[in-house]
Amino acid sequence: MENETSAFRTNQQSQSGEIPAKPGVVLRIGFIGHRRLRPDSLPQIESAIADCFATISQAVLDVHPNVAPAEDSPLVTRFYDRETRSLIRLVTGLAEGADLLAAQALEKTEADPRFHQHVNFERAGVIPFELQKYLDGRDESYRPTLLKLLKHPRFRYLTVLDGIYDKPTPDTKLAMTRRRRGYRAQSDFLLRQSDVLVAVADPRLGEEKPGGTLEAIRNALHFHIPVILIRAENCYETKEAIEGVPEISVRVFHPGESFQLVAEGRKDSNDQAKLEGLIRGEVITILADPDTENENYGTRRLHSGHRELIMYFHEPQIPSYTPSSIGENVNRGAKRIPTFRERIWTWTERHYRRPIKGKITEHRDTFQSRAESVIQKEDTLNTDDLQSRCQKNGPFKTYRDRSTELNYHFSGLYRGTYLLNFTL
Repeated sequence: MENETSAFRTNQQSQSGEIPAKPGVVLRIGFIGHRRLRPDSLPQIESAIADCFATISQAVLDVHPNVAPAEDSPLVTRFYDRETRSLIRLVTGLAEGADLLAAQALEKTEADPRFHQHVNFERAGVIPFELQKYLDGRDESYRPTLLKLLKHPRFRYLTVLDGIYDKPTPDTKLAMTRRRRGYRAQSDFLLRQSDVLVAVADPRLGEEKPGGTLEAIRNALHFHIPVILIRAENCYETKEAIEGVPEISVRVFHPGESFQLVAEGRKDSNDQAKLEGLIRGEVITILADPDTENENYGTRRLHSGHRELIMYFHEPQIPSYTPSSIGENVNRGAKRIPTFRERIWTWTERHYRRPIKGKITEHRDTFQSRAESVIQKEDTLNTDDLQSRCQKNGPFKTYRDRSTELNYHFSGLYRGTYLLNFTL
């Protein structure tokens, strides 16, 4: 049975060192929001979060190669694995308030029949202190709920940071500094594990607290992470908010936009179709095509690194690539013929490298021989050794080896070209 918690498939071909297995579609949603929310605003906020998750999930589904139309979709979709279900992972701080609403909204999205066939959903958490200390810092009524979230069958992992939770009575400056450092580290680590950030906040209220929602939004925009802001006005449990009527609006901030736009509170139109288009555009940009603006997928072919992706995932060996051979089937048993530029560099290297007296200097005829030697070493291992080595190096070893082979290939082309240009 296929492992539903993994977006990468392993097969015999990928273990042999030839072609890496195609990856599955993966999108990580970071979520952050205010803890103290008015009870009468919770249904509206949860509904807004669920709508955002549904739009994001639909965009992820549209990228899957079994769903994406052949002519009207980014070319990168062909390099995702058809047999692997797409994966959406929600990463939160596991706090009260908005984080809990996000978990409930994800349950609704997961129950949507549109996503049953091709999309899996996972949960993950980042906490600043050891688990027991973090539980002690939460409301007593919320602790059973937190433990229940951790025991969810699709909860993937919990990142526990080494912060110090110290809250004496009366409080001290040192204890406050320790807690602030922990919450700020939590926010930073959450952003590192996020492709897009969904935030629930009211920028009108309060300053940027260390590790708080507004600081996380500022950092996300600085690190070019798109932000979907669910602006929750009059939704906090404050005196000012209780006197007003809860008002929910959603706006998308593109990577690199100024945080001042968040603080100003300018609202977009309530056009749901426009909002969904903006969210979809950000997801497609992350997963499939960073050049989506003003592009026609039907007329654009083999641009923006597509040739390199064909080399990486489709060709069984590293051949002497020419424009006419891109994308053509290559005999799996054929030996790669070095290009003229590579032979120029190999000859120059041999000619000017002098053997060290008393030692044997081994010269490799081509850069491909380095990759062949690695494959030969792999063939001498038994199954147990190969399995233990794969576990030791992690699931991405095959991808790194393939990148190394291509690096040798392009290094030879570059150096040969340099010598030819210098000679001419």
